[in-house]
Amino acid sequence: LVTYEKIKNNQNNNIHHARSFGSIFSMPLSPSYLIRALKLMKNFEILIAHTPFPYANIILLFVKKEKKKVIFWHADIIKNKLIKFIIDKLVNLSLEKADAIIVGHEKIIETNKYLKKHIQKSYFYLVKI
Repeated sequence: LVTYEKIKNNQNNNIHHARSFGSIFSMPLSPSYLIRALKLMKNFEILIAHTPFPYANIILLFVKKEKKKVIFWHADIIKNKLIKFIIDKLVNLSLEKADAIIVGHEKIIETNKYLKKHIQKSYFYLVKI
């Protein structure tokens, strides 16, 4: 599920597009993203979310307990203090619901204030390019 149209859909991929009406704080304004994601996740046993991304964090709160939830944690991207204050609780709640949290380097687990609380379900995966 993406909020931008630049990805071409081919026969091997099912890419769903959710319309965005612009962005605020570098996040797309896309109410349809939440609606489409909630409908789509009914068809899958595992939800993989890339976070921190507020829409993904919200969606993780609605995933049924029996479905597996995997988070790929990237970086703390929220610099605005007001937004960060609002998002903190949302991020913590979604990390609590996760079955596994995957990061790109073990130092991220050790130094990140969110991930320190969830070290028992955090794994690092080294990606070589």
